Amino acid sequence: MFDFLVKNKIKSLCKTDHREKKFLSMDKIRTALILFDTRDYEVADAFVEHLEKIGKKVKGVGYKRKEDKYDYSETPYRIIKPKVDTNASGAPAKELITELSSQKYDVLMDLSIKENITLEYLVVSLNIPLKVGLKKNKLPVYDLSISKLPKNEENSDCVELGRQILHYLSTIHSE
Repeated sequence: MFDFLVKNKIKSLCKTDHREKKFLSMDKIRTALILFDTRDYEVADAFVEHLEKIGKKVKGVGYKRKEDKYDYSETPYRIIKPKVDTNASGAPAKELITELSSQKYDVLMDLSIKENITLEYLVVSLNIPLKVGLKKNKLPVYDLSISKLPKNEENSDCVELGRQILHYLSTIHSE
């Protein structure tokens, strides 16, 4: 209902972004914040496990949609619940932004496939040097945007997005 207000705020935050951007290769990345939609929980979990196996310190944050009835109380990830962790317009609550801002991350990887204003608002609100994700609209929220996913019958879109993100981060040559 208030999507347009949140999108305008996201646009405004994009224009006033003064963080120091850094394009880091996978070997330079030590810490990562992974955003995902809980409908892709298993894929995101495998992605986080992969990053941990290659020595990265990872925090996962999932967005739980209203229709998702699964109880994530046993998960190691921070789960965002609408109306609990968001305000009435769908923007993340200030406490959530403060909580996630209290840690330093080298990269933010957004594994969400569909447009999600709560996650997009988080992306632009956090002071992380490198932000990577799938371009879902005209909002310039990422430093490195995957513009299109190849159609792949063997893998879900989220699996393919994770592969693309890792591929591009592996090809970056950072100082």
